[in-house]
Amino acid sequence: MGVSIVDYCICSASFLSNINNFTVGQYCPTLTDHCPISVQILSQSVQETVFNLQKNNLKRININGAREEVFKANILCYDFSLIIKEIDTLVLDNDNNNNDHNLLDPNSPLLKGVNETVSKVSSMLYNAAFVGNAKSKGKKGMKRRKIKKPYYDGECETMYRNVKCLSRRLCETPWDKTLRLYVLQQKKEYNKLVRKKYRNFRQKVLDNILEAEKRNPQEFWKAINTLKSNTNSDPSSNITHQEWFEYFKKLMNVNQNDNFSNDNKFIDQFNSDILNYDMTTEEVSVEFPVTLEQ
Repeated sequence: MGVSIVDYCICSASFLSNINNFTVGQYCPTLTDHCPISVQILSQSVQETVFNLQKNNLKRININGAREEVFKANILCYDFSLIIKEIDTLVLDNDNNNNDHNLLDPNSPLLKGVNETVSKVSSMLYNAAFVGNAKSKGKKGMKRRKIKKPYYDGECETMYRNVKCLSRRLCETPWDKTLRLYVLQQKKEYNKLVRKKYRNFRQKVLDNILEAEKRNPQEFWKAINTLKSNTNSDPSSNITHQEWFEYFKKLMNVNQNDNFSNDNKFIDQFNSDILNYDMTTEEVSVEFPVTLEQ
């Protein structure tokens, strides 16, 4: 009675030429019922990288409890039949052409179709996770109406709305590298435009000031007032003298009683040690001598 053990490696006929060495090791019954095998395969490195590793910047959310039910309800709202047809078409085209290596070609229509389909599925899952699952931000307070600057014209407003719209699109597809670079470029252009408008406005006001300095004093002071960036009064004027005193008292860490006592000690020492000396010969021989009565 005996046992026959056959260990082998399965590969296609086209891949067989890439196998350089195949070895079957010694049988060890204490570890396994099969013999260890080792395969040496000939390969070469790819010169150009096709797939770029992108950092995942997607917002994360814990799907549990009520959020899970909302996510399931959102998933049911999407029609996946078109996505399934696209996947079946891609698989059928790949089987008919038998060109698996086309996936390594960045210009391959098959690779582009796979990327588009994956992007659609990712967008559906991402939107389903966050639609209706947003965290409550609490009761919003009353918003103050932002006062527009005099140099902020319609051109700046139009460009700002364009940047805001692009930013919303980027939030929906954060993995789109081309869109991200375009949004950053538009933000730079917007900031550049605002700075240019501000410089032109300020130069125009300065020119008006120089022209109206001697010609029209009323227009001169009106132009001066346009340069004021803050119309509020000085907040330090509302602070009482006692508050100032207490603040600097704590800041210097000085006790008021000790301060006055030290001054008194210094005065007593000054009177006793300096003014109580005898008169010197220099004081007597001066042009106007000092008498004892003085």
